[in-house]
Amino acid sequence: MKLAIFGASGRTGLPLLEQALQQGHEVKTLVRNPSKLNITHDHLTVIQGDATDPTAVETTITGSEAVLTVLGHTKSSTPDIMTVATRNILAAMQHHHITD
Repeated sequence: MKLAIFGASGRTGLPLLEQALQQGHEVKTLVRNPSKLNITHDHLTVIQGDATDPTAVETTITGSEAVLTVLGHTKSSTPDIMTVATRNILAAMQHHHITD
């Protein structure tokens, strides 16, 4: 299955990403800082960007069959980061007719 994962470089995201790859899924992930993601795999595409950017979210979701998000809030995050990111993810999912 082709998956888009948001938040893959975090404490919850890293194990999720590892499990997805171990199970043979093709994964695209959007990360702000690719150097935090110390995983390389033939089925992994890393996109540098931010989930508050609708274009970056759209790029990440394009071609996916399902979307997983484990985004979290950090000290440097804006107060509305989760709202904006979720809105962008849902809009891209609707655009690509992804319901999972």
